[in-house]
Amino acid sequence: MSAEETHADRLRRLTDDLRTREVDALLIGALLGVRYLTGFTGTHGLALIAAEPPAPHRFFTDFRYATQSAEQVPGTFEREIVVGELLEAAVASLDAAGGRLGFDDA
Repeated sequence: MSAEETHADRLRRLTDDLRTREVDALLIGALLGVRYLTGFTGTHGLALIAAEPPAPHRFFTDFRYATQSAEQVPGTFEREIVVGELLEAAVASLDAAGGRLGFDDA
């Protein structure tokens, strides 16, 4: 099984769990969780996992990791290179219609 298939399987299991818990999106800030879901090995990134398509999964990092994230983060994520705070960029990307956001305790 390739690394991308592993990440796809992990995402599928997570989105199934999000739907079961009636959570619309999950914000992952802990680097271990980010790496587990995306394969990104850098030290500054956030992942926003959407429970339902067509909402995209998103990955946020800064300019230092533009090349690395392009190489490591699967195409199932929309990548955003952020100027400023990653958390602010992630919040700004959320749908204005609302919904339930889960987050890790980090």
